[in-house]
Amino acid sequence: MEVELLVRAHYCHMIAACADGVDRVLRVVKERVDAYVASSDFNLLLRLLTGIKRYNDLQFIFKLLMEADQFELLVGKSADKVNLFLLL
Repeated sequence: MEVELLVRAHYCHMIAACADGVDRVLRVVKERVDAYVASSDFNLLLRLLTGIKRYNDLQFIFKLLMEADQFELLVGKSADKVNLFLLL
């Protein structure tokens, strides 16, 4: 639930063109990421990446996924979408 709120908050601040709000959301994301890694909630990290879509600002999440040998989650997610598209 927390991750979805962060994604939605980022979206709302982007729509409102509130740079301070976007910065605050990204700051909270950076504070919470360690807790997700500690509890092995790598899907939550993936959701942050795909929901917020600020890949330059979230590069540290890519690094954390690679260090935890979980980078295939990102590749797997994309592959599933491509396969679903091909089936349609």
